[in-house]
Amino acid sequence: MLYLFGLLLVLLYLDRCTTVNIFPTSYMMMNKASYKYLKDTPASEHYELFRVSKAVYSGLTYDTENNFFLLDEVDGYKKISADGKVELFLQAQLYVPYLNHFGFTDSLVYDFSAKKVVPIPMKEIDSRNTLTEWEDDFEQYYYKADYVFYGEKIDRFDDVSTRESYYPIFLRIDEEWMLLKTPENISINDLKRIGFTPKVGLQMIFLKDQTKHVYSNWNTSHQREKRILNGKEWEIGQKEAPFMSEVYKPFKIRTIGTKKEYDNGWTYYIHIPSYITTGYYSIKKENEVILFKEAGTQNMTGSNSYLYFFTVPKRYEAQCSVSFMKYKFTSNAIPEGRKGLFVLRRKPELGQ
Repeated sequence: MLYLFGLLLVLLYLDRCTTVNIFPTSYMMMNKASYKYLKDTPASEHYELFRVSKAVYSGLTYDTENNFFLLDEVDGYKKISADGKVELFLQAQLYVPYLNHFGFTDSLVYDFSAKKVVPIPMKEIDSRNTLTEWEDDFEQYYYKADYVFYGEKIDRFDDVSTRESYYPIFLRIDEEWMLLKTPENISINDLKRIGFTPKVGLQMIFLKDQTKHVYSNWNTSHQREKRILNGKEWEIGQKEAPFMSEVYKPFKIRTIGTKKEYDNGWTYYIHIPSYITTGYYSIKKENEVILFKEAGTQNMTGSNSYLYFFTVPKRYEAQCSVSFMKYKFTSNAIPEGRKGLFVLRRKPELGQ
């Protein structure tokens, strides 16, 4: 009995603390040629996992009324249709208010909900000099506007003698966009405290990985449900965003098997050995199965696939049939070209 217990400990040590694959798994018996890396667009007869972004860090929102997705990447924004096609890539640095489809520069506005997204000129308001006069002007503009967005603080230093510091306020009055700059001694919090909350219109929503309890915002793996606003309440003018009360359906990524490949060093600051693995997975869409493989990690405490599967809330599934999977492998142990955001969609017809 003691001999068997010792043998089991040795086998467990070899399995958890070395690259030896001791315990047989189904990957040893399956046809590995059927499994593609995500970058190679794994597919079934009618569906595919198609990469729409190579960015590891990105935020994805859904416009429930206009039925499209907005992807916020490091170097720009992509508009993705409800059937999973990239309709627009705008390479620009914009201020996009939290959960909204408008984007601003200091002179232009982009409305991503429009059928044709074009730059809309914005008029800068010449505000009067004294603080009292500025407050009077702002109040008049505020009550006339149907949209009011407060931007992030701007500090400009053109030279030693020229300095500009202000908060931009974007307003739309009678279909015309305007920019009003705050005086230096007024902050957005001052305006908010006296009741001038943003007028943001219809808000977009995040998608959600219901199984892992994370949303499709920039901080995917760290921003769990209760922390999702993370100080953004002032931008939306309320304490809770609409998506927080939505019901999302769990989606299962089935693990077929895992194979340890090589040593990945130590885990964090404690001496627990870690290994790079190849995971073999399947997902099901209607009655079809898509097979794929990707790298992950494993140590004594468990394994990590770095895969997140995002869906729209249940009540929007009838108008939007696509979903998204993010592969967010954080190590440089694999090529950057394999990471990113992938859409699960119906294969486009030939010629599309």
